Amino acid sequence: EEYNGTSWGSGGNIPTALGSGGSLGTLTAGFGAGAYRFSPAARLSDGYEYDGSSWTSGGSLSTQRINSAGFGTQTAGAISGGSNPGNSIIGNTEEYDGSSFTSGGALATAVRNMGSAGTQTAGIIFGGTTGSVSAVTQTYDGSSFTSNPANMNTARVSVKSGLNGSQTSTVAFGGNTGSAGTAATEDWNGTAWTNSTNLPAATQSHGGAGTGAAGLSFMGQAPGDTAATYEYSEAAAETKSITVS
Repeated sequence: EEYNGTSWGSGGNIPTALGSGGSLGTLTAGFGAGAYRFSPAARLSDGYEYDGSSWTSGGSLSTQRINSAGFGTQTAGAISGGSNPGNSIIGNTEEYDGSSFTSGGALATAVRNMGSAGTQTAGIIFGGTTGSVSAVTQTYDGSSFTSNPANMNTARVSVKSGLNGSQTSTVAFGGNTGSAGTAATEDWNGTAWTNSTNLPAATQSHGGAGTGAAGLSFMGQAPGDTAATYEYSEAAAETKSITVS
């Protein structure tokens, strides 16, 4: 389904029913790779490209995985982390050039089910699980990841983000704290996470899109399956002239 800012409409179906894959890109140039195929059940390395109307096969990852995170564009992107067919959490990154994957820098902390944003040369990954729910922030410079000293205020797995935000401006919302779903929202400014306006409902296993200033949360579980869509606008600072007498 495609969103036009007001309503959802039908888009092109992906060739195979999949779940829990890594994704990146835009409405007219999207990409997804590494996912769970429901029938017959398997973790895949397959990649698929979207042109705004239909899906075609793209390059395949060298490592089969699910619950990874993507950042960048259809022609300059990256897929990091996740869990392999043995269900081990992995830290490797693979970079995509629009046709094939090559090895990139490994995560500083191997994690899955995390949030992400940014570009292939300036990416960011946050939250997820290492086996324990994580609040760790990791940044990518195109060759290696670094652990940022600024952890999220709320550690969570299954967190979603303004995926097309940047390494210095994105928003994280929803997920699970390890004991329950959360509605917590946090803004990232490149230095620190700041608590912001919560989602209207605690939501996890949802979709995320947009930027740090204009995010989108859709569907998921809250706690049952939901079709709800929520739009986010970052509060902007106002400058006012005040006359003192």
